[in-house]
Amino acid sequence: MKRFILAVILFASVLVSSAFSEEVMSVSGIVQSVDLSTSTIVITTYEGKDITIFIEDETTQEKLKARRIKADDDVKVKYVSRDSKNISTSLFKKPKAC
Repeated sequence: MKRFILAVILFASVLVSSAFSEEVMSVSGIVQSVDLSTSTIVITTYEGKDITIFIEDETTQEKLKARRIKADDDVKVKYVSRDSKNISTSLFKKPKAC
């Protein structure tokens, strides 16, 4: 009986944790624009699709303010979709090919 209860509790905790986890997606492309007033960037993927990314973390906002990431840079972004917004979890500038 104890094993059954333990199995039920374990199963329920897995269901609850998966319901609240967010899927992290990634995209690579070219930065089309940076808007510091709204903390957003627009990236055009290699397939030609524009994606707006909201920047919430301080480190990435500082990179944008210092223009270490700017229009025409080749970047890779990891993000989650939350409240109909694409929220950046990381943003990296790709090194230029030699």
